[in-house]
Amino acid sequence: MKRSNYNFNREQSHDAIIEGLRRYFGDAGYEGDFVIGLSGGIDSALVAYFAVEAFGKKRVHGMILPSNTTSEKSIDLAMKLANNLGIDAHGLPIGKINDDFVANFEKNYDCELGGLSRGNIAARLRMISLMTASNEFGWKILNTGNRTEAMLGYCTLFGDTVGEYAPIGDVLKTEIYQLAEMINLISKRRDGFEVIPHEIISRPATAELVDGQTDEKEIGASYATIDRILWGRFAQDMTVDEFVAFGFDGEVVMSILARVSRNAFKAKFYAPHPVIHKELN
Repeated sequence: MKRSNYNFNREQSHDAIIEGLRRYFGDAGYEGDFVIGLSGGIDSALVAYFAVEAFGKKRVHGMILPSNTTSEKSIDLAMKLANNLGIDAHGLPIGKINDDFVANFEKNYDCELGGLSRGNIAARLRMISLMTASNEFGWKILNTGNRTEAMLGYCTLFGDTVGEYAPIGDVLKTEIYQLAEMINLISKRRDGFEVIPHEIISRPATAELVDGQTDEKEIGASYATIDRILWGRFAQDMTVDEFVAFGFDGEVVMSILARVSRNAFKAKFYAPHPVIHKELN
């Protein structure tokens, strides 16, 4: 039985992510620009920050892609982040395109699309927008997914799995928040202000693909619990009985592990990423 003690060094991980970006694209001889879908959430905020640190603000572009379920707060926070970073950012609303597609599909197939189908359409329209910018301007797309999402398969294939490289692809969701807090300490000392708006850090994680959705409500557990289960099972080889002995709800543990198993096929579609947790790779 393997027993890998949990270890996450914020400083080392911060530097490894920046170095990973520079090495991956530098080794390929790429000297162009990058594009990131800015959602107003913490994952895209970190990816934008790391891209600026690695390549400079002039080479980083943000796309804000609101659908009809995107809140004004998300749009405002995405733009505030872009302004803090000093990067170019433009909005490209996809709500009408989404509605027209849904109406056309339902008319031709005489059906009413469910919430999952509707949400995935929005995610894939965002992908189309990013890919169009990539085709037109030659920009490389940076994926904004994290390790927790990857292990759970909590993503839309050919939607938010798009991207040539995933800077935070091996960072667990709870570690994302740790990095964000450290980044704000760095930026406050260096620049006099916190580069990641505090509201981005404090707001509940959501893809905003359907009204009222939050990640933790949809998955059925907090990210703190999810990450502890993922680490315990895959880095420490813990059994469900062992989790229960440590005070976990057995049904929650089995639900999380079942989700991992059910969505394992999605792993082959994820972008390359720096290795932060060799125990999970």
